[in-house]
Amino acid sequence: MKRYKEIRREYGNTLVLLRLEPGPEGEWVKYEDHVKEYNNIVLKKTDEIIEKQKIIDKMRKEILDKQNELRILLTKKMGK
Repeated sequence: MKRYKEIRREYGNTLVLLRLEPGPEGEWVKYEDHVKEYNNIVLKKTDEIIEKQKIIDKMRKEILDKQNELRILLTKKMGK
């Protein structure tokens, strides 16, 4: 059950309905603003994960390169 409240405001001849929900600090915020903020947090976390994945991929490539170098050296020593 989602807690929210709706406020009706009249601006001239226009009736506006604002839907508010509790924000992170307990204040009432517009529903759309809260969703935008949440989406921004998700995008930021996604960017952080992508950056970390790039670092992991780079390290994995370095490890594979070292393994290949060692394999070549071992093959040369075994052949002598």
